Amino acid sequence: MDANSILIVVSIVNLALIIAGGAGVYFILRSSLLRTSTEVQDRIRDGLKEENELLKQRLTRVEEDNRKLNRTVDTIIAFFSQRNIFITVTETSVQFKENGTTSVAPTKEAH
Repeated sequence: MDANSILIVVSIVNLALIIAGGAGVYFILRSSLLRTSTEVQDRIRDGLKEENELLKQRLTRVEEDNRKLNRTVDTIIAFFSQRNIFITVTETSVQFKENGTTSVAPTKEAH
C-alpha cells in the first residue's frame, strides 16, 4: 500500500469516528434530556399530590368547623325560641320576631 491509500483509509476512518461521535453525543444528550424531563414531571406530580392531600385535609377541617357553627346557630335559635323570640337566618339577613315585632339585620360580609 502506498502513502495515498493509507491517507485515504485514515481519512475515511477519521470521518466515520467523527460521525459516530456526533451520533453518540446526540443520543447521550437526548437520553439525558428525556431522563431530566421525566424527573421534573415526577417531582411536579408528587408536589401536586401533596398539595392535593393538604387541600383535602383543609377542606375536611373547614367542613367540620361549618358543622360546629351550624350546631351553635341551631342551639341559639332553639334557646331564643323557648323565650318566644324567633330567629330566621338567611344568606343576606337575620330576622328577629318577638311579640309581633319583626326586626331585620343584614348580614355583614367577611373581609
